[in-house]
Amino acid sequence: MRKNDLVTVTVTDMTFDGAGIGHVETGERRFPIFIRAAAVGDRVECRIIKVLKNYAVGIISEILTPSPHRISPACPVSAKCGGCAFCHVSYEGELGYKTQLVRQAYKLNYPAPITVADCVPSPATEGYRNKLQLPLSDDGTFGFYSLHSHRVVSAQGCNVGHPAFLPVIAAVEAWIGANGVSPYDETTGKGLVRHLFLRRGHHSGQIMVCLTVNAAAKNALPAEADLLSRLSKIDGMTSVWLNFNTKKTNVILGDCFSLLWGEERIEDTMNGVRFRISPRSFYQINTAQAEAIYAHAASYLSAEDILLDLYCGIGTIGLTCANKVKELIGIEVVDAAIEDAKKNAALNGIENARFFAADAAKTLEILAELPHKPTAVIVDPPRKGLSADAVAALKEIAPEKIIYISCNPATQARDLALLKDLYVPGEVTPYDMFPRTGHVESVVCLSREKADDYIRISVHTKDLQTKAN
Repeated sequence: MRKNDLVTVTVTDMTFDGAGIGHVETGERRFPIFIRAAAVGDRVECRIIKVLKNYAVGIISEILTPSPHRISPACPVSAKCGGCAFCHVSYEGELGYKTQLVRQAYKLNYPAPITVADCVPSPATEGYRNKLQLPLSDDGTFGFYSLHSHRVVSAQGCNVGHPAFLPVIAAVEAWIGANGVSPYDETTGKGLVRHLFLRRGHHSGQIMVCLTVNAAAKNALPAEADLLSRLSKIDGMTSVWLNFNTKKTNVILGDCFSLLWGEERIEDTMNGVRFRISPRSFYQINTAQAEAIYAHAASYLSAEDILLDLYCGIGTIGLTCANKVKELIGIEVVDAAIEDAKKNAALNGIENARFFAADAAKTLEILAELPHKPTAVIVDPPRKGLSADAVAALKEIAPEKIIYISCNPATQARDLALLKDLYVPGEVTPYDMFPRTGHVESVVCLSREKADDYIRISVHTKDLQTKAN
């Protein structure tokens, strides 16, 4: 097989970023081909654009037989934008793929059979995102990065972003055009505006704007009064920030912020609990689906539980569970997040919660100073999963149950395997937190009580076998 060859392929699987996978016979070997924007069930003619040792990459030349799940993308720039991987697939097909993604992750990373439920659909597949991060293109319009690049694709709207963001984007673009504001150039390091960062409270409707600039001081912003005049007229506008980032990096936010207008934080509720959210706060992007996931997690808890929230952030998971348990302990490595968690507890009059700034390695030291040992632990780690220190700490604490929420089923399955000597997992439930993208969340509760029964039965069986021999 060579570059520019035309081959006919039937697509049998998909990658997390929306590429179809098919195979061609090359002698005694079935050679995999990854095809952008193909769907399972498609039969396509594709042109090979790259050939490597173990696979090739192709682009569709002609769709010979379309997949039953193929649809016409609703987004006009879906072929260029790198954001949504499944614009060309029906939502039913997308959910089926995500279910299989989680099942495959467990098959590869967990050493025993495990039940994975069907993926729970999102309450909304459009307009669900309460946060957008938009780089500025060289023509003065905001958009999204093209797939596998930093080339900005201008987009006058985003199907998965909340429609309330549209007038905000238009107002900032108008200010840029009217005042000759320069876009940042990654190659030269020159230019002023880098990103527009937007947040919106799902229930409150409050909007936060954060403009990231290639400058070190507030007075570098031209025509500030004009910008604030345009933004302050928009319904829901609550907070306008300036963020300073002069580093040559792809990190969006710099370390320093300046409040230009309005309140320091916006407010929202999750499962009836109020939260105040700063530009730095981690807050789930799909609030309605996050509420469903947190309610699922809370269903495993009882009124006598001492709950440890091990990656607590600003307290979103733990505080929504606080009324279900006797006591809540939150631990998070980011100091500012812990301060926000304490304020959010006070905001809601929650008195059975304590929060500590520390990493997983310090967890045991903190718990040793407390009067009660946790009976339940909730973990919602980053994509890399639990650290070795966190796994060791969980084994040392040995709570009755561990409720594990994950955005990466592969590392979740790996971590459950590391805990298998003490815990037996229940059913894994995937949730579609990010419709049209390749990401999926999953929730599982691990039971120490069942593990103890399993260990006792195993030991008893071995004893009987020894006596029989």
